[in-house]
Amino acid sequence: MDFILRLASDEESHHESVQQLFQQEVEHMAAEGFSQNQAAIFQRKRAEFLIREYSDFDYDPFVPFLALTNFDRYVSRYTLPDRTPDDYLELFAITCVVISWRIRSENFRLGEYLELNNINHPKLPEIQKMETLINSGLDWRPRSITALCFLSFFISLLNINEQHSEQDLKYKALKIVFRMHRDIKYTQFRPSIIAASAVLAISKTMGRYSDFKEAIVSSQFVNRVMGDLKKCMRDLMVTLITDSLTANAGILSPRASLSPPPGHDHEDTSDSSDPTDDDSSDPTDDDASDDDSTDDDGSSYSTGVGFFTLEMLWDFLLFVT
Repeated sequence: MDFILRLASDEESHHESVQQLFQQEVEHMAAEGFSQNQAAIFQRKRAEFLIREYSDFDYDPFVPFLALTNFDRYVSRYTLPDRTPDDYLELFAITCVVISWRIRSENFRLGEYLELNNINHPKLPEIQKMETLINSGLDWRPRSITALCFLSFFISLLNINEQHSEQDLKYKALKIVFRMHRDIKYTQFRPSIIAASAVLAISKTMGRYSDFKEAIVSSQFVNRVMGDLKKCMRDLMVTLITDSLTANAGILSPRASLSPPPGHDHEDTSDSSDPTDDDSSDPTDDDASDDDSTDDDGSSYSTGVGFFTLEMLWDFLLFVT
């Protein structure tokens, strides 16, 4: 769990202040209308599959997260043709992953990455050309402001004294953010709204919802967009309820591997602690024990995020409607 918790703090370190994050976040969103574009919806689903396939998700789940974010930012402004050839979309997705790896690891080597993923080396010039195209389309700012950047800020509003409880809350909020990221409809919301929704949902399980909502309302950064927050919360509850009723968890469950793949030494390797040493901190243990639940009549369902009960989700949906 320590590994996945570092993802948010890594991102925060790249920005000077919370105020700057709120001021600049809109510039890092997908363009308006992207979430309703049918061609984009189809392309994004295919791109998400390719990005995960070429990201080595088990080692660093932030890589596909950032790659898909940059895919959204670029494609929403520079629309790909409706009949984009599969090989072009694959090249585009691979390049988004390469850009993300360059951000995440100073030791990333493109040649080693291509070999590791069985990608033909003749693609090297094509990838380099595509890198220039994508970075140019992103105004050479591929280090996106995401919902992860805001988690610590919103969690701090809960005034949690115990470090373990704070880490547990952040971990659960991260899982919700990863789940939301898979659905194109959430690209219409500011990253801060997505983060606030995730923490707000978790605060409900802690019995702290009223306190946190009051803190958000009084926040100078969020109170002016409370309507967006309420809509995002409703959408999130519907998403989690749908996951439960269809028994399709669909949650991205990050797991850190013991050793990085060749050429992917992460810049956080200065931390000598191994996140897999402590069984209690393995995200997959949580998934195995929590994601599947049983209701009163004995039928099983999966919430997708195991710390919610179906009854709690329905209650919360009515509460925010």
